Amino acid sequence: MRWAVVLFRSIAAGLAPVRSIAAGLAPVRSIAASLACALLPSVATAVPPWPVGARYHVRVDTHLVADRWRGARLDPVDRTEVRQRLQLGVFGDPEADGPRWRLDVDLSVGSDLGPTPAELEALPDGRRARLEAHTLELVVHNLAGVLDLRAGRHVLYDALGFDAMDGATARLRLVPRVTFEGSAGLAARQGWSEFGPDIYEPDGAALSSDAGYVLGAAVETRDLSQIRARASWRRLFDDEVQRADAGLALAVGPFVGLRADAGVRYDTLFERWVDLWAGVDATAGPLRAGARWRRVTPTFSADSIWNAFGARPYDALDLSLGAEAGPWRLSIDGGARRFDADARAADIGARAIRRLSRDARIGVEGRSGFGYGGERHYGDVFATLPLPTQAPLSMRLRAGAVQVEAPSGWGLVALSWRPGEQVRIEALSEAYAGVDRPYRVRAMGRVVVEEWL
Repeated sequence: MRWAVVLFRSIAAGLAPVRSIAAGLAPVRSIAASLACALLPSVATAVPPWPVGARYHVRVDTHLVADRWRGARLDPVDRTEVRQRLQLGVFGDPEADGPRWRLDVDLSVGSDLGPTPAELEALPDGRRARLEAHTLELVVHNLAGVLDLRAGRHVLYDALGFDAMDGATARLRLVPRVTFEGSAGLAARQGWSEFGPDIYEPDGAALSSDAGYVLGAAVETRDLSQIRARASWRRLFDDEVQRADAGLALAVGPFVGLRADAGVRYDTLFERWVDLWAGVDATAGPLRAGARWRRVTPTFSADSIWNAFGARPYDALDLSLGAEAGPWRLSIDGGARRFDADARAADIGARAIRRLSRDARIGVEGRSGFGYGGERHYGDVFATLPLPTQAPLSMRLRAGAVQVEAPSGWGLVALSWRPGEQVRIEALSEAYAGVDRPYRVRAMGRVVVEEWL
């Protein structure tokens, strides 16, 4: 019961500033408000279905965004939105006998408080409510001493990179130093019940309403200090996308300060190599350096217009160098691309950060690119500074400019207050101005409540 009361109070504390701002606005008839009214009383009186000795992590992140921008008609559009991020972690007693388990819940609920129905016609997406499930995962470790299970919406990571799915993943340790993994489920997609912005492809085509099926298998080494090898296979199929990839990744650390890795990805449907890479990273005292080569053959769904713009295979070489000198952290990196059609591109960037104290820092960053894709230049300065007041206040500042065909610039001012260890309240204002568009101004408020129990 104590966990439910704390969660209810944390959510109420996070919503308090929003209530005061929204009091003068028109009544909000949104799914987010309905869900909050319906679910919070139930949460407060619920009895947890897990042992009383469990440990809990509760985080409530509330955003209020007031945004003014200009669309294709160049008429100002005012948009106000409330977003609530609710995170709950429940951990079984680590000292209890038997399997260990963990429950992760990460939800976003939000709604527009504006614009008016007439102004909605100028928006690219007129939906005014959002319900997203980022994570809904139950993890059980060490079943029968050899099995780990994950069920629900979770993230996969293997030799093929990151993916997400709604389903189950099993990891089996039957052979010393080796783990076998199998996954099956539906491809995770946002916009549950057609809420949220992620219902379109990058080229504007509507996503399929049916999620694709995902099957995966992997094998990897474990408990080896100087070498790690992973092999993976993944199959995704639905009405529009057919993908089947196999991959192998190897990382070797022969001694402290040196690490090398390499990998390959193969498209088993079209029978071609789509990604090969190799790299090395070295660290010696305050210095660190890295070099990486990669050969990429992009793949896209057949109905995407991005096939026409990004299908050129290319070779890439990236170099990086970093150093720490007292309170300074310095880094420089650069890369070159050579496309199969004799097109070339290059970019270089540098960053310097100076830490003034535990809570204060200043920095500068710049980057330039040339060749295929056009010439572009970017630079900004930033700072985080505590204010000389008795209250725990700090300020964040950032200003920058970018040149891509036409110049534009932006600025950020944020004020943060910590009334307690578990609570942070922040007010932010952003502004953008460019030659192609007159301006954009956004004001935001944020309340974060976080506690371990």
